[in-house]
Amino acid sequence: MRTPQLKKLPIKRGAFFVYLLIKIFKNVNISFEQGEKLDGYIQLELQPDDYVNDFKKELNKYSKQVDIKGFRKGKVPSGVIKKMYGKQILSEQLLNLASEKVMDYSKEQNWNIIGKPFLEEHNLESLDPNNLQGHNFKFYIGYFEDFEAPLLKDDKSVPHYKIQVDDEILNKEIERIRKQNGEAKELKEVDSYLSDDILDFEAEEVTEKEEAVEGGIKENARLTYDFFKDEESLKKINKLKAGESIVIDFPKAIDKPKEDIVKNLFQTEKPAEEVSQFFKITLNKIERKEAVPLDKTLFDKLFPDKNIETEEDFRKQLTEDIQRVYDNETKKFRSLNLQLELLKTTDIPLPEKFIEKYLQQMNKENEDAQETEITEERIKNELSGIKWELIKGKILKENELNVTEEDVKFAAKSGLLQSMNLPESYADAPFLDEWVEKSLKEEQSRKKAIEDAMNFKIMDFLQNKIKVEEKEVTSKQFEEISKNLNDEFQRGF
Repeated sequence: MRTPQLKKLPIKRGAFFVYLLIKIFKNVNISFEQGEKLDGYIQLELQPDDYVNDFKKELNKYSKQVDIKGFRKGKVPSGVIKKMYGKQILSEQLLNLASEKVMDYSKEQNWNIIGKPFLEEHNLESLDPNNLQGHNFKFYIGYFEDFEAPLLKDDKSVPHYKIQVDDEILNKEIERIRKQNGEAKELKEVDSYLSDDILDFEAEEVTEKEEAVEGGIKENARLTYDFFKDEESLKKINKLKAGESIVIDFPKAIDKPKEDIVKNLFQTEKPAEEVSQFFKITLNKIERKEAVPLDKTLFDKLFPDKNIETEEDFRKQLTEDIQRVYDNETKKFRSLNLQLELLKTTDIPLPEKFIEKYLQQMNKENEDAQETEITEERIKNELSGIKWELIKGKILKENELNVTEEDVKFAAKSGLLQSMNLPESYADAPFLDEWVEKSLKEEQSRKKAIEDAMNFKIMDFLQNKIKVEEKEVTSKQFEEISKNLNDEFQRGF
């Protein structure tokens, strides 16, 4: 939802009261009636003198554009156009004019309208293009008042976490790399599984009584041993040999929703509610990666330009790479944390009734909407989103932050790198510049790039404006901190 500029509303506070303002606004009779807190109704009346000239111009425009059998193109009489399309043209003309007058009136009153006013009432059913009359409209609006963001003015600091790469992290990564670059050894059985052993199996959908489901799922799949979480299922899997079968409650076994399993593991569009949770698992084979030696062959494969000779130098280079990854993660987290702190410390009352109506309208307009129920949680999330957009608008305006074409190109390039899972070292690749140029010619891609560029600009400003306090943490501590932050975002503000 787009929002106008921030101005203070000249309206009293109170629960339910009526504030009625009637005036002639550019020859249009228009009035405002206060509803609940931060919403209300704008009523206006359009007389023929307000729209007749525009209506005639639109009829003439249509007469030059339409192609009607029996008439030369561009020479269709206005009377014919009025008879065939007059009601449709006039209806659109009146609605556009009424909406324009509402927005002009709101600007004159220095009101901050949220989103687009809803047309509540009209009398367009009686529309007659041959007998122009007055028409009444009633619009429902929501608005917000001016606000302050204390965090932008206070000396309060927010934490910036630094993850130290310790020996445990480094050794685990080295072991992972050694196995990743090793050859897979096929096994029929194992005395005990390693967490990264791969189980190659056939999964057949069965009933709770272990009977095959007619027309059910029957697919080959591969999962590492550490995917399985349920103790009861693990006891069965640990005894399993190639060619043998067991039946498990699959969602329970890997602690994943059935929807995820059906769509992502078995890659079928079959509705999850029609799929049994029980599957017969027949083990085809076990694959175990054999770790390669920690030698120059591996060093050169991973770092071909570094000429690493010793394990000590390898560990040092790998530590730097891991640290770079962690620093990028904590930088992203810092941006989210700044957003969280601004949302928590900035008070912006919003019209909840209006937002609920907006969500209902979204459901009507989007037939494919997955989320149709207007729950309290959904309203809260929407309010948080609007609140953040208002805070961003305030930051952009008050600090005169502008987005340049170079900013837009940078944002588009960053998005492409991320979507293709390419490292930043590819940023200067010629092919990427060509893709960016092509991407920015598409309206939706350009719109997203502009939005991303604005977000980058705002976050750069915030990271320079708000004080940070560096804190060293372990990777496990950071995971917990990140989880808590995501939980807070889910709850809304």
